[in-house]
Amino acid sequence: MRVRSEAPDHDTLNFTSVDISCGGTSLTTESGGRTLCRVTGALFLIGALSFAAAATLLSATFDWPDILRQPADVVLTEFAAGGPSLVWTWFATAWTYGILVVPILLLPAALGRRDDAALWVASFAGAISAVLALIGFLRWVFVVPPLARLYLEGDAANRSAVAAAWLAQHQFGGALLGEHLGQLLGIGWSVTLSIIVLRTRVLPRWLERWASWSVRSTSSIRETSWQPRCRIFPCLIWQA
Repeated sequence: MRVRSEAPDHDTLNFTSVDISCGGTSLTTESGGRTLCRVTGALFLIGALSFAAAATLLSATFDWPDILRQPADVVLTEFAAGGPSLVWTWFATAWTYGILVVPILLLPAALGRRDDAALWVASFAGAISAVLALIGFLRWVFVVPPLARLYLEGDAANRSAVAAAWLAQHQFGGALLGEHLGQLLGIGWSVTLSIIVLRTRVLPRWLERWASWSVRSTSSIRETSWQPRCRIFPCLIWQA
């Protein structure tokens, strides 16, 4: 007795295979997108909370940022009195900005806007802003300690020279890089991100209003070092 085997319908099998594969890809993509959103939001949250903790400690131990308006003899003397623990506090505060570079660059993909050129340009501007702030804070780890030591050990003439060196690096690394260029780029990133959020409705309504209010209130925030954290905080809460 002969048994006939019918040829399988290759078209049907191929169609079924493609359908199953696409379904699996869709689920994987959606899961990956959610994971990316959570990671991005968590990094924003970690950066914001870490900065808040480090900056609070820095303010309590060194009267930051008010002491930055004092002359070199006050700043360098107080810095030397703080010892190694103060240097490590500056180090920790600086690298909270380093943490922010990663989620800022992940944000276009997390929002599902990988092809948005404006958002990518703004993201690179925001990342550069964070790097400039990082450089400005790391001055207190690598540049200020030897200046403070030379100031305490020197005579009147040497102290005048050290005070001039202190002022030069303070104006360049702090005022120019961190507070001027860094903050301009940070504001550009925040404004662009807020406009995109408001136009595309990628976030809930209450977060859109908060983002709009944050941008309008930027000019009223006196201490510019807190601005990037204040403006991104609504987004990071939602993404987390």
